[in-house]
Amino acid sequence: MWDEVKGVIGTFAPTIATALGGPLAGGAVKVLTGALGDQTPAILGYVIVAGFFGILAAMIFVDLPSGSGDILKVLLGSLGAMTVQVGNFFFGSSRGSRIKDAMIPKS
Repeated sequence: MWDEVKGVIGTFAPTIATALGGPLAGGAVKVLTGALGDQTPAILGYVIVAGFFGILAAMIFVDLPSGSGDILKVLLGSLGAMTVQVGNFFFGSSRGSRIKDAMIPKS
């Protein structure tokens, strides 16, 4: 299963990164997907969730420079949406799809 996910990420992520960030971004994604192996979704999930709570804690407990509030609110909103997607991937309908896919070859 994770080999398929890795293959999909390895195929599409460099193309998207190249389109959005240029050739160096696409190359960096290829290197990262090869280095992280089968744990890529889990590692990205941890980074996204940690980033969300890190920014949230910074906004609550740290005296931030003036003018940075709007940018951090946008970042917090984006990370919040990604955190929901991470939860859905690991515990929601994607998890059910993985279980179903694992059962099909046994039939």
